[in-house]
Amino acid sequence: GGGGGGGGFSGSSTFPAAPSLDPTQAGAAFRAMAEGAGLNHMQSLNLQHLVSKLSVMAPSKLELRKLLQGFLSQERVPEAHVLIGMLRLVGLPVDVVMYNLLMTAYKKRRQWQLVIQVMGQMQSSGTAPDIVSYNILIDACGKAQ
Repeated sequence: GGGGGGGGFSGSSTFPAAPSLDPTQAGAAFRAMAEGAGLNHMQSLNLQHLVSKLSVMAPSKLELRKLLQGFLSQERVPEAHVLIGMLRLVGLPVDVVMYNLLMTAYKKRRQWQLVIQVMGQMQSSGTAPDIVSYNILIDACGKAQ
């Protein structure tokens, strides 16, 4: 192993700019995401607060990955899923590695439908799946039988 190309940013400028939502619009969108994931009011508020702080701090992709891994290591998978959506909404970088981490967490929980859902969200966000993404998807669906 050990391969892997450099950080080829070709095409990243073609991503649509994140919509600039006013706080009310953003709050409503966050709440809808949180409710859809079955989060309680406190979890929803905590995520909103976290993301509003992050949008000011402008952390690196690596820092955001570590944050996501923290949620996943605590089995807070639905919160991690909403976090990815919120990060995208405020224009913070969400990459294929972060989606793969989330898909792996759902695979471990044998929630293959959610692995498929995350793959679709990744593609619709303009993030191209990699070989790891497809392997997670195939593995998750294979275990579904």
